[in-house]
Amino acid sequence: MGHSISYWVWTSIILTAAVLAATLSQIVAILIRRWLVIRRNRTFSVAFSSIQNSLQEFGQGRCEYAVLLKHVQSASSTVPALALQEWMLSSGILAEHRHAVASLATDVGWLAEWQDALNPAGGQTLQGSSAENSLPKGEPVRAAARKAEAARKLALIGVGLDDAALASVLDDPNPEVTRAVLRSGVVLGGAKNMELLCNKLWQCATAAKPPVSVRTLCGAMVKFPLSESAVMLSSLQHSQPRVRLLAAWVVLEMVKRARQECSKEEIPALPQAVQEVFLTQLAHDPKPDVRARAVAVAGYLTGPRVTAAVANSMRDQEWIVRLHAGRAAGLLRDPALIRLLRALLQDSNWRVREAAARSLADWKPAGLDALLKTLMETHDGYTREQIIEILQWKDLLDDEVRWLNPAGAVVEIRRVADIINCSDPSRPDFAGEAERMAGFSTQVFGSDRKEKAPDAGST
Repeated sequence: MGHSISYWVWTSIILTAAVLAATLSQIVAILIRRWLVIRRNRTFSVAFSSIQNSLQEFGQGRCEYAVLLKHVQSASSTVPALALQEWMLSSGILAEHRHAVASLATDVGWLAEWQDALNPAGGQTLQGSSAENSLPKGEPVRAAARKAEAARKLALIGVGLDDAALASVLDDPNPEVTRAVLRSGVVLGGAKNMELLCNKLWQCATAAKPPVSVRTLCGAMVKFPLSESAVMLSSLQHSQPRVRLLAAWVVLEMVKRARQECSKEEIPALPQAVQEVFLTQLAHDPKPDVRARAVAVAGYLTGPRVTAAVANSMRDQEWIVRLHAGRAAGLLRDPALIRLLRALLQDSNWRVREAAARSLADWKPAGLDALLKTLMETHDGYTREQIIEILQWKDLLDDEVRWLNPAGAVVEIRRVADIINCSDPSRPDFAGEAERMAGFSTQVFGSDRKEKAPDAGST
């Protein structure tokens, strides 16, 4: 009995000691790791501070570039390359020292390293239909991540892909590489790059199972300058309707992007050959979706032929074409299109009516006059409802907004809504009300002065 008790006591003591030893070793390991992290962070902080001070002095002209390069090379021996690259490519450093960082990336060797990651001569590209299957498990994703990271870093310093690198990315048997690189914000430009993307777009648009989504390709193509749209002539005239549709969408987004990035006086013009294709071919395409994108692009062009093309599309049998034509007319603001926009206010499709009402409401004063005149004259309940909805949405029914007629009488726009909502539209004084509404907005938007409505008891 005594021997069995002593056995269990000693067993408990040994187990307790083992647990304490294991716990102590874990604590020591945690302390060592924490000490190493603190030491590493301190080393990084010293190196980063030295480089940042040198960058600031270099920017102020108090430090030679050779001294700055020496500090970066010295930091490379104590700080891992990836950590140093990420720090120097951070937004705070790039915002103030972009040119210096780009020069340092070239002289330290990072630029060549990033370009080699995307270079077909690097020996990383596998050929053959079974290339993707021959990769180790998880390697396609890792390879795509490496190339996408290299493309992202090149984009941060403003360096784009050359033709050979882009061709390698587009032809890579691992589709993850193409998707990741094109979505990384890589800088693209030049006629050859656009041609390569167009060829890939043809392949993916007509394939049963495309390796890359057409959305990814089109998203990369819209970032090109508007002048490069001339390369897409063959795509705009392609025999496959889907290719024509995608190419027209790309040109439309390129035009919108140019409008957003440039002032009105500096907007680049769409190449004449591309304009001709849109006005003479795509505007009469047998596919309504293509015609719709064509008239949407026409809204950003100028000239009598453009107005004629938009007017013709406003009479199209397909509602999607009339919808985009109504929006385009609002952008062109040609007085010859007002009558057709008023006709679209009574379209059978509510989307077309909404587009026409929006275009006229934003077109001040001529379009808004036409919108209000239609509001007073129409007997169509759907048309009245659509117009009032747009006026309310744009805060044009506010009590403070008034239109002055030529005689100087004050007519509140709220009264117009009350008439439409509470009165019979067939009553005889509607015609006179329509006459008084003509030309009201012309005077109001010619001046910032707001007239106060007379009191009910005043004369």
